[in-house]
Amino acid sequence: MRRIALVPLVALSVASAQQPQFLAVSVRDLDASTRWYTTVFGINDARDLPRVDSTVRTRMLSSPDVVIELSAHSRSRSLRDIAGAATPSYLVHGFFKAGVFVPNLDSTVTALRARQIQPSGTIQADNATGMRWAILRDPDGNYVQLLARRG
Repeated sequence: MRRIALVPLVALSVASAQQPQFLAVSVRDLDASTRWYTTVFGINDARDLPRVDSTVRTRMLSSPDVVIELSAHSRSRSLRDIAGAATPSYLVHGFFKAGVFVPNLDSTVTALRARQIQPSGTIQADNATGMRWAILRDPDGNYVQLLARRG
């Protein structure tokens, strides 16, 4: 059996996360994605960045907790278009979901359901790490995981 030595992240102190958190997402429909992300994260500030050319529109959504960059490229294609079949994103190398920590997972999920945004499945938990989470899918099918530590 091969053993892998793990270095405690605290000892590294190189990339400790701080607020705000950041996501950048390539989207098919900029307006639909803006509505979804502003609803999920309660963002009121959305501004379009100046266009470099006519092939991309970029919109920055921001709050004190999270900054989300949405880009709609005229030449972008879905994973299904590229792979030729309905390939789950977790079967393709690279990032397949983004996670954001929330202060209270239960109240966040309840508020999202009231806004007609349903998690995929039920809230999950891992007793070993003390983490709980819910998974959402944005309008393009990207995974957004909401996480909270048990308190």
